[in-house]
Amino acid sequence: MQMLLRQVNAEEYTANPVELQVIVQKCQQNGTTGIIQATSSTGRQLLFQLSRGQVNRLHPPMGSNLNTLDPADWAGALDGGLPASVRVLALPPLVLRLAWMLVENGAPSETQALQTPAIAALVETWRRRPGPSLVQLAWENAEAMLVLPEGGQPVRDVAFISSDNIESGLAAYGQILSWAEKEGSATRFSGENGTPAWADYSLHYAFTLLAERLLERYEQFTGRILVNAIGRDIAISAEREGWDISIRTTVVDAQVLSRTLEEAAGIYREVLATIRHHMTVVLGGKLVETIFSETLEDIESPYGELVQAHKLLPEDLAASGQRLE
Repeated sequence: MQMLLRQVNAEEYTANPVELQVIVQKCQQNGTTGIIQATSSTGRQLLFQLSRGQVNRLHPPMGSNLNTLDPADWAGALDGGLPASVRVLALPPLVLRLAWMLVENGAPSETQALQTPAIAALVETWRRRPGPSLVQLAWENAEAMLVLPEGGQPVRDVAFISSDNIESGLAAYGQILSWAEKEGSATRFSGENGTPAWADYSLHYAFTLLAERLLERYEQFTGRILVNAIGRDIAISAEREGWDISIRTTVVDAQVLSRTLEEAAGIYREVLATIRHHMTVVLGGKLVETIFSETLEDIESPYGELVQAHKLLPEDLAASGQRLE
């Protein structure tokens, strides 16, 4: 793999496996969110994904218990104990999510020359491909990533990176369209390969769709003030628990990065339970059950099925929200 996110202003070192362990421990102590990229002289790489200082994943995988890994394991992954080139990339959670999807994705499905004025048209063309896609755009002095969800759902997860700027979220799309360099390359990666990073993303997207539609329905009944109260309650829980989740009016920014899908699903359940509690206090249980059921029924495939498969809602609500065959 080529240098990951080459435009990011990374800390760079030359380190043997023991020194690499010190670098990892320093990042853990500092609560770093980002990637540590170690590259041997032969080109083999070892990548660490960190979220708030916790090492969640390694690429290539080296076992499920990340806490027991030691420099001897890393030396084997890097072709021996000689010093490796090490980069520490501190990243916003959304950029880390997209970068890790790129790490795990493997070979691209399509690559072509890019004309910056034609980006919007290219994105629309690739949105019509079957299944979800990850798009990587590269110029000499900038790069970008964005996800095209399945079924033509709206694009919401976008990152733009230049030497002096990292922008994430929908605001990044404007940076992409207005970038001064006119020529680059565009690569599409299919999301139909079942990697852990794609599974994590799909669950994240399903949760976000459901939560935002519930909040939109609640606002129709009560107005903005009571919706904002949910956001404040979630903010308190997120600060206490170390979740990368925020709610502003009816917009949900959920960038939970966990070791397992079950860990992520557990956080999503708690957030949805908080939303349900607020709605029930104001609207009553019967009406809220109807709102939840109708909203789940309207969630497009495959995201509604993911909500049910990971039990993001209590079983009684999930069962009543199933589509009639």
